[in-house]
Order: sequence, then C-alpha cells, then structure tokens
Amino acid sequence: MELFPVRRESRLILFIILFLPLTVTLPQINKLDKNDLEQTMRNPFKADRSVFISDWLVLGTIPVNSMNDLDKDFFAGEKGEENTRPIKDQSADIQGGKYTWKELKGKEIIDLKEFFRDGKTEDAAAYAYSKISRLKAGKVFFYLGNDDGIKIWLNGKLIHKVSEARSLKMDEDVFEGNMIAGENHLLLKTLKRKGNWSFVLRMAEDKNQFNVIKGNIEFSIAGVDSVARTIKIVSAGNLDQNLMKQEIAIEVYKVGGKTVSEKTFECFHPVILNYDDWEDGPYEFRFTYKNIKGTKIMKYIPWYKGDILAEVNKIIKSAPDKSVRNPEASLHRMLADMILFKLGNNLQNPDSAKFATICSPIMEFEESKTNQQIRPGGFVRLAYIDDIDNTPQFCLCFIPFNYDPAKKWPMAVFLHGYIPNIPEYEQIPYMDSRHYEISDTQNVIFIEPFGRGDAGYTGIGERDVLKCIDLAKQTLSVDEDRVYLMGQSMGGYGTWNVATRHPELFAAISPMLGGGDYHVSFPKEKLEKMSGWQTFLQDKSSSTAQLESLLNMPILVSHGDQDQSVDVNLSRYIVRMLQRWNYNVRYIEVPGMGHTDLGLQGQIISWMLQYKRNNAPKCVRIRAADLKTASAYWVKVNRRLNPIDFIVADAEVLENNIIRVDSKNAEEIELFVPAGLVDYDKAIKVVWNGDIIVSENSKGGKIIIKSKEAKYGSSNKSPHIAGPIADYQNTPYMIVAGTISKDSTMRKMILQKADMIVKEWKAGQKYEPRFKNDVDVTESDMKDYTLFLLGGVNENKVTLNISEKIPFRVQPGDITIGEKSFKVNDAVLNAIYPSPFNKERYIVLAAANSSAGFFFLNVWMNDLKQYDFYIADGKIPNFSAGATDEKILPASGFFNSNWEIDKSHINEGSGELRSKCASLAINNDLSTRVVGTENPSGELLKSYTGIYQMEEGFKLKSFIENGKLKISAVPGDRAFELESVSKCEFYNKDGNFSVGFKKEESAKDYSLVLYEWGSEYTLKKIE
Repeated sequence: MELFPVRRESRLILFIILFLPLTVTLPQINKLDKNDLEQTMRNPFKADRSVFISDWLVLGTIPVNSMNDLDKDFFAGEKGEENTRPIKDQSADIQGGKYTWKELKGKEIIDLKEFFRDGKTEDAAAYAYSKISRLKAGKVFFYLGNDDGIKIWLNGKLIHKVSEARSLKMDEDVFEGNMIAGENHLLLKTLKRKGNWSFVLRMAEDKNQFNVIKGNIEFSIAGVDSVARTIKIVSAGNLDQNLMKQEIAIEVYKVGGKTVSEKTFECFHPVILNYDDWEDGPYEFRFTYKNIKGTKIMKYIPWYKGDILAEVNKIIKSAPDKSVRNPEASLHRMLADMILFKLGNNLQNPDSAKFATICSPIMEFEESKTNQQIRPGGFVRLAYIDDIDNTPQFCLCFIPFNYDPAKKWPMAVFLHGYIPNIPEYEQIPYMDSRHYEISDTQNVIFIEPFGRGDAGYTGIGERDVLKCIDLAKQTLSVDEDRVYLMGQSMGGYGTWNVATRHPELFAAISPMLGGGDYHVSFPKEKLEKMSGWQTFLQDKSSSTAQLESLLNMPILVSHGDQDQSVDVNLSRYIVRMLQRWNYNVRYIEVPGMGHTDLGLQGQIISWMLQYKRNNAPKCVRIRAADLKTASAYWVKVNRRLNPIDFIVADAEVLENNIIRVDSKNAEEIELFVPAGLVDYDKAIKVVWNGDIIVSENSKGGKIIIKSKEAKYGSSNKSPHIAGPIADYQNTPYMIVAGTISKDSTMRKMILQKADMIVKEWKAGQKYEPRFKNDVDVTESDMKDYTLFLLGGVNENKVTLNISEKIPFRVQPGDITIGEKSFKVNDAVLNAIYPSPFNKERYIVLAAANSSAGFFFLNVWMNDLKQYDFYIADGKIPNFSAGATDEKILPASGFFNSNWEIDKSHINEGSGELRSKCASLAINNDLSTRVVGTENPSGELLKSYTGIYQMEEGFKLKSFIENGKLKISAVPGDRAFELESVSKCEFYNKDGNFSVGFKKEESAKDYSLVLYEWGSEYTLKKIE
C-alpha cells in the first residue's frame, strides 16, 4: 500500500511509528466537513445488479505470527473451519483465549480495524460469517477486494484464497460459488499483518455484468512447435461476440522495434505464426484493438527465440562490478541483477516458467547496447550518477507509439507513492515495465523518476525529479511548454512540493491522494501552544508552504472520500485555500474510494494536454522557507533577513516599463523579466515596497535590487549555500571520521556516530555514502565535497588543518561560535559553514568537549538539523516545568546573511529551566543512566498504572514490572522502561521520548501525556 510519508521525525511520531508495534492514525480533530457526506449528498445513478454482503457475525482478533497462519485451522478442536455455523454471542476457545461472535452490520466496505479498535489489529486474524437465503440452486459470482490474506468457504467448500500482502481494491478478484436452495453458509477468514484491515464482497448472477461493455481481451502463447517452427497465440475476452466482432492486429517485433510479422484476426480465433526465419533473441508481440467504446487498447507478450540461458550468462558474466560508476555500466549491472533476482539467483537449474519474466531486461540490455531504445513505442531507462553520493539513479521513460523526433512532444512526469520496506531497485515489481497505457494511447512521453526511493520528493528526492526532467529533454524531443506533473499518495505530496518550488517548468499539475498540512489534524489547543520555531517547522513541511507560486498554474486535485491513509480533508483544505485566492483549481472527489488508483489517469492527461506553460506571466508570487526555493518564473530572492520567517514576494509587470515588487524578508531580489513584457532598451522603473528604483542599463535582461539596509560581508549566504545543517545532504558530501584523539573513548564514540550516519543513509538509499578517516582525506576531496567532520581539532586532522578558517572553538567547559562563548560541559556542537575550499560546498562540524559529550550528537533528529548550529548536552526536558527541547539546548540558532553570529538569531537555553531537568549521563562502557531525578513514591507510581486512550482508539498501557514503570501500546508486544525525571514525568532513553501524568483538581484519575517539542497529546485513563 502507498502510505503518506512522515514529514518530520519528531519524538512522538518516531515513538509511535518506529518503536511501538502499532500503526496509529492521529485524530483528525479539525474536520472540515462535520456532516456525513454520504447522508447529505447523492451519487449519480449507476446500474448495479450485484448485492453487497453487509450483514456479518464477526469473531476476533486472534494473534498470528505470519501469513502462513492463514492455513491454520483455529476451529480444528471443534468442527473445523469449513463446518463452522455460529450464532450471535456464541463463544469459542482458541489458543487459550475466549472469543465471541459479534454482530457487524456494515455498508459496502467492512472495516475490521475500526470494528476491533479496542483489540489487536496487526498480526491478527478474524472470521466473518454470513447466511444467504436462495429460492433456487445455481452458480453465482463473487467480487472481492481486501487487505492482505483471506480464505472464503461456501457451504463448507473452500472457493477462494489470497495469501499475499496487498491493499483493498474493489472487485480485484472474481470467483464463482455454487448456491443451494435455502440457507447458504458463507465463512470468511482474514489475516492482517500491518496497516488498514478491511474487505468488500459482493455477489452477482452474471460474471460479466461489470465487464460486458469493456470488451477486455487477454492474450497468451498456447504452445510452441519446435518441429513446425510455429507459435500458437490464443485470445479470450469477456464481450459477447454477437454484440461486436473485435478485430485485433498483432505485430511481432525484435530489438529496435523492427517488425518481423503482422496479422489481423478476430477474438477467440487462434493465430499461428511461423518463426523459422526469425533471428535468435528477444521479441515482443503487440496486440492492438478497440473496445466497445472505441478506445484503443494495446497489450504485449514477451518471447525469446533461442538459448535464453546462454544470453543470460553473457549478460551476467560481462556485467561490471557495482563499484564501476557510470550510467552505462550501472545500467548493465542493474539489469543483470534484475535477471538474477527474477530467476531466484539460480542459474544452474532455473525454473523455465520464469523465463518470460526476464525477456524485458534482456531486450532492454540489447537495445541499450546497440542504441536502439529511442523509437516509436520504445522504452528507455534514463540513467545518471548522482554526485551527492556517487550512486546510480534511474528513471522509467515510455515513448509514444507515434513518436517522431522531428517534432516536439508533450511529456507527463509521474511521481510514485511510498514503497513499504523498499527493496533494492531491481527487485521492485514494476521496474521491468516496458510499456505504459498513457504513452501508447495518448501520444505523450511518460516518465517516472525514482525520486531516490522514499525520500518524499524533498531534498535529494526533489533533485532527482528535476534531473530526470532535464535528462528526458536531452534524450527526447520534448515540448518544454507542455511538461505536466502528476503523482499519487507520497507522489501527490511530491507534486505539491516540486511544482510550488519550480512552477516555471510545468504547464499543469495534478496531485492525487496526497498532501499535508498540520492545520487539518492539530487541535486548536496545540496550535495555540506552539512557539514561533515550531510553527515555522510545521509550515515549512506542509504542502501549503509555497502555494502562492501556483498563481499561473492550472491544477487538478483528486482524492477518494474513504481514504484511510491520507485524510481527504487535506485535499479539501488545500483546494479551498486556492479557491479563496481565485487560483485555477479543479477538484474531483470520488465517493466510496479509498487509498487506491481512482481510475482517473487518462482523464487527467486529457485535461492537462489542453494547457501550455505560461512562461511569461505578468504576475508572480513567492512564499518560501528557504533561499534555495525562493524563486518562480522571473523573480528570485538572493538574500533574506530573518532565517526563521518566510520569504514573501508579489511582483507584477505594469504599463510604461514599470515593475511593481512588494516583499517581506527579502534583502536582495533578482528580476529577469521576459523581453516581451518590458523593453530593455529603455529605462525600467521598479517600485519596490513603495520606493522607486530606476534601472538605466539592464545588462543581460537582469535587474538586481538591494535593500539599503543590507550589509554584505566577505562571505554571504546565497540560494546555493545558505544552510541549515540538513542542506549538506543536497551537496556532494563525504563523512570524515577523526582518528587522532589520544582519548580511546572519544575515538570509539566518533566511529560509533560515523557508523550510525552511514547506516541511516544506506537504509534508505541502499548505498553507503562516501566515508574516509581523516588521515586519508586528500586535497581533491576537500575541494570536491562537503565534509562532515566528526571530531574537533584534537580529534580530526582535517578539522585541525582548517581550524583558522572556520569560526568554531570547542574546549573543555566552553564552546565558542564566532565571538560568542557558551559555558557548557560534556556537550557537542553540530554546525554548518561554507567550505574554505569551494564556495559551492559546506563544512559540517560535529565536535564535543568530552567523549561523554559526543554521545549527544543526534544523527536522526531532523528538527535539530534545521538549525545552522546547535549545542546539545544530556539535559532531559522537564515538560511540567516548561522546559521543552527548544529551551533546554544550551544554544541553537542561525548565522546571518553574511555567515556571522547575530545575537538576534541565537536561542540560548534557560538556566533556570535547565536546573530543573534531569540529565542523561554516560558510563565508562558507553551505557547511559538518568541522574538528578526526583523519584515518585511506590504509591504514587502505582496510581499511574492503567490503560489510557486517545481519540479514535489509540491506547497505551502503563504498568509496574520489577519495580519499574513501563509503557506499551495496546495491542502491542514491546514494553518500554521509563526513567523518572520528576515525580510526574518519565523518559525512555531508547526511544528518546517523554511521558507525563497529570490530574486536574476535580478529576478522579490521571491523564497520560505524550510530549512532542512543547506540544502535548493527552490520553484519558479508561481502566
């Protein structure tokens, strides 16, 4: 299932998602539509001769260990599953637990996760039973959609089974069952590992009633006669041939698209092809026909003539090692690995049934080797080496069936959704696809960037999309005024992100099932408590952050109103905001559809194709959180004043060579207005925030306006190099571990942190980043890369060599940044600064004034990486005293526009609040302990135990074990030990999260509070 990615790695979110074995949907408190849409709106009439089975008796949930438990008969001690005929409130003993059959009267979709919200809904099984009365016996057809594994019995006979992880899709399976006259017994067993848990089952008399007018046809190779040298092709369709005779064209072509055979035939009539004079190698059979609506359909079958294993061995044996990094070598290596994976890494005795699956990579290899990929109806995998981490990246590119390089072609860019537990690139199922329906039927180049996997299309993910668009333009004849952007789920979020930061690239956009804004889900109380810094971070990561730049963009948004993964209110919220601004936005909301393909891609492409890019708009708007993205069309902001406030600009070309610019938080703005809008041979007047600026000579069509108050230094922040710490990963970088410390514990700590950084990157990107020990770093490395230096002048040779060129001093008891000194012990500095060797690179320093201090370098907390610098020690927030993370860091902040310390951009921790906080201390063996605590009495500790619940079902259980207070999710297997930091607050050092217990004066019981950067989530005690 495609899931919306977590945008901010806050403690609460990490606690829920990474540490607790429970998928949680946080309460959607600020619902925009409080009424039930199904009760207030009607849907258009649609003929439906099916019957949804909605009345059930349900039993569950039963803990399971794996999908194999789908075949475990939990009623084996009684009559067995096939003979189960329960009644309401009947009990059953299963695996030592007592379960009761409960009534569930649903609508179409049966949501078991909601029904069992008070129980275990992951790694769990449940049964559902329904009686169906029939007047006469006969065959019926069932249409099923479900999450994960399922088995279905009708009158004691198993009629259907699915034993794979998947997400619900209406009518995904069609199967038959034999009804008897009278009562029929339908039993369903469903098993869920993680995520949503639902099913929808309906019944019809006629199998083809949903497909009769579609005229869908499937093709297959029925046999190969090696003596007669012939291939037999058969077809099967679901259209009554009395309604329409479907003529089908078959074309067989080899590498490079050269046709070797063509025929036409009618559906159901077999076709015999003679392949005697065909060369050995891979082939594709293309079948073209029109359905009853007149829509052109194309389908494909791969085939290989000759010794396919000899070809496989040739490709694999000649494949370069992964260490060889250039596009051609990396593509070859990836295709070889794809073939190996599809054959189960078995070349000695491979399964011949899998040979058809390797025809695609074989043909791709042959075409890439002979430069025959760019052709009508072809496929090319765009490839490049990303200099960020020297890794190969790929992009699927489908070429239109009528492609002619002599003319310009529209291009649609599609951003994929989240890929759970993302495997190696070549193991992702659809990466061997050579054809795409949109490209075949709508004459549009269709590309799908990989977006660096699950990077969320921010940072390196955004860079990948832009690089792939540029590669496609270099490789194919692309009409730059007809480039369109669309994406689904995480790709929907990515569509908002990429389009709002680069609107000048696109003619129209279409986000599907995706988007994010904290205003939709945060309660009013939480919004009111957020500091300016917290609000800035949330704003920065929202899809609405830079919406203003879409002033000149046609937008089509789509969402299903039953989406359980990405709240439909996110799309509603964004659309309503754009409507209020009078932007060109259209919204399609599909009733009854969840987080799945809405079937709108063809419609969306047709809508997009009517638009061309407005590459010379008279009006331009900008709102940006970073200098890097503070540009649109012909406006670019080069300098800002306040690093934690948005940059805003509104520009317009008026009559008489006048340009109006209104802005906030912008010290320097660059204007490069298209020549058609102004006359560069005459003086141009710019009215900036009410002041008139006259430009007599605009060389190169560029006008730069500067604030009178702007003070420039020897080093200035620019859109390329402006921080914060997280930005180092948007430049080619190398991790450099210090090895020269005389303190063995310090050396050990540095290597431990280096290992954590490497593993974190590899987990998401499958490749390790560049890494060297300090003594191995060359002058070339220092010029070419951003250097992440682990260790100060006494620990890292590179840091020592550049110490006079960076404004940091880390000494026992003191850390100095510029001229500002901070008196701290056992603390770590993490800071970013321009590299003295290359103005396009950074130095990132992580240095501690003790080995214990280095422990507090946080390699995964994204919020800390949003600063230019921070100093951290072992203080644990005491939230009841008002000591949030933000307030207990010894220091955090930003450099000014000249990379200098500015006191207005420094946030110093509160000494008073810090004194009220416990600390995390480091033992000699690098284990940790909490010190400076105020321990609650045993009686008070006992009063904190119980089960606590948040809205919409999320529960936590606190209990005492071996004298320690522990917490776990309900349901959930893992318990987390809590260390007291005050009488009412506790900390878990493994998950790095805090909880507290509060009780109002009039309240009987305590409430449990989860803390997240100064905000609170309250759970009420229910047991």
